[in-house]
Amino acid sequence: MPPPAAPRFDPPVKFDPRGEKPISAGDAPVLWERFVFRTADTWNDPGENALQALDLLTGEESWKLVPKTQVRSSSTRPLVVSLGGRTVVLAAFGAESPGVGTLPAKRAVELIAADPGTGKLLWSSTVEIGNGKGWSDRGVRLVGADDTAIVIALGQDPAQTMVVDPATRKVRWIRELSAEGYTAGRVFGTNGRPLDDRLETWDVNTGRKLWAAGFDPGRMPYDYTGGPGVIVQAGFGEVLFMNAADGKVRGRLGGSSFSGRPCVYDDVSVLVCEVQKSDLSGTQDLLAAYDATTLKRLWKLPANGRNKPGLTAAWHGVVYAMSENGPVVLDARSGADREPNAGAAPALVSANGGLVAKPGGRSWTAVPAVG
Repeated sequence: MPPPAAPRFDPPVKFDPRGEKPISAGDAPVLWERFVFRTADTWNDPGENALQALDLLTGEESWKLVPKTQVRSSSTRPLVVSLGGRTVVLAAFGAESPGVGTLPAKRAVELIAADPGTGKLLWSSTVEIGNGKGWSDRGVRLVGADDTAIVIALGQDPAQTMVVDPATRKVRWIRELSAEGYTAGRVFGTNGRPLDDRLETWDVNTGRKLWAAGFDPGRMPYDYTGGPGVIVQAGFGEVLFMNAADGKVRGRLGGSSFSGRPCVYDDVSVLVCEVQKSDLSGTQDLLAAYDATTLKRLWKLPANGRNKPGLTAAWHGVVYAMSENGPVVLDARSGADREPNAGAAPALVSANGGLVAKPGGRSWTAVPAVG
């Protein structure tokens, strides 16, 4: 049975820290409404792997789905996406089809799609990859999915990328590519060859390589989706905004990122970035927001006597951050303080509440939204 309805705020700007509680959300949870989705990280005990939903407000398990096949590696992160006109939670597991007689064992990927609110299994599909046994821990990773394609990264040394047709659930193509993102019909990532980690982009339908962007190998960039049709490339000393269609650089933000992912898309229209800039006058931490379509800068902090808070998340038109005075919520397009006493600075947000990350990344606190 689904849990009773809880107050919704889209977006929430105030949280009640008195209602916070620890929640076993794993190292890469997904938050949707009042549900926290995770894939059980039990590589050493394959029989216990599952797609699990936890109630954000109680911390209790709401439902669980166990793969049909012998699972050897859980995906690091499920996805909540729209497929076939309905919202589904999608998970991928590295599996094995056992050998029979003289036929060898085969490696496979099992996909599970479920109704996110009830846990009802909508479909499952096992896609064979080829002969072999075993997967590395977290050897299967969902990169992205929509009605056009399901994109899955496979293993390492060499890394491969597989595209599955969501209608037939059959493999469309497999390439030697370490996929890092999927946007606007393009799969992008690096080829993984030593001293040649160029950013490559492939057509999700045909598997044809569209373009490759070269750079100094010493930069060791990190690439990810920054909104529809935008690739963010975070390298040493610079963050680039690139057009997924042709690879052209549409904007630059000087400075080193605090982590591998300095920019966060608010799922509506704004890209918010946090970097550290150094010059002859010293080092300055900078928070800036950009229109996700034009990539024109909307605002930056510090400015006009206002300090820069530490970015934690952005969602549906607001920015969540931690200032020297406590948690604060900013308007994503103007940068103005929308709620100076937010109660919490979550890293993941839904209309019902948020997840606050503790040091180390595998420990989370759930906090309810109250305004």
